[in-house]
Parts: sequence; structure tokens; C-alpha cells
Amino acid sequence: LASFNDIQTLLKHPQLKLIQPGDTRWLSYSRSINAVIRCCESLMITLEHIVNERCEESPSALDLLSILQDQSTTFILHSLEPILEALSILLKSI
Repeated sequence: LASFNDIQTLLKHPQLKLIQPGDTRWLSYSRSINAVIRCCESLMITLEHIVNERCEESPSALDLLSILQDQSTTFILHSLEPILEALSILLKSI
């Protein structure tokens, strides 16, 4: 995670944290998707760095990188964002 923060600093991006969604908290999914979209460049550079430095020790980094580089993932993330935002607003009003 330290390299993720370092890369955000180098790219002059805001220091954002990735958020793990909770199984029982729908609002956390909206925040998680939003964080991945906003941190995508820093996240992919960090994963590339991990893969290049420790490929055999970190196969999950390679898997996650390939998922994030897939155009369908980008499409799904950007499609889910407004849906989850609307759901978030609805749930807050109940």
C-alpha cells in the first residue's frame, strides 16, 4: 500500500484510499466503485510495479491488473457508478 500512496503522490493525484465493500452495507459498494474509478491509473501503475518486482510471489496482482486493464471492466465500473449512486441516495432517504 505504501507504493500505491507514493504513486498517487508522484502523479499528483489526491491521496485516496480503496474501500472494501461490506456484505451488508449497500452504500459501501457505491464508495468502492467510485474509489476504483478515481484511483484507477495509480492502482494499475502500482499493480504493474508489484508484478514486475514480485511476479511469482504475487499472482493475484497480475490477475487483478489484467481484470482492470480489460475494457469490459471499465465499462461495467462506469455503468455501475450512477446506478449505485442512485441506490445510495434512495437508501439514505428511507
